[in-house]
Amino acid sequence: MPQVILRIADEYDEPARAALGAALAQLGARRLWRWSGHAGSQHIERWWYLLRGRIIRVEAETYAGLAVRAPHDIVERLRDAVRSAASVGPMA
Repeated sequence: MPQVILRIADEYDEPARAALGAALAQLGARRLWRWSGHAGSQHIERWWYLLRGRIIRVEAETYAGLAVRAPHDIVERLRDAVRSAASVGPMA
């Protein structure tokens, strides 16, 4: 199944990060791995989760924002769960 990307907020938006964390927990996702690093002036963080046998990748990157990469049906569930966890503005 193809992966889609949902941009949630700016990378430094702590309420959006908290809402995403709550949404992942609510859906039963289990964190598998976390990675972070720097590339020039950019700070990059990535987390991998397992949900119903499928991989979800969460990315926070300077200038790019906080985003989720996952199959379409999981992205739709996460979008709804994040919206209910907090008001984070428009998500694309």
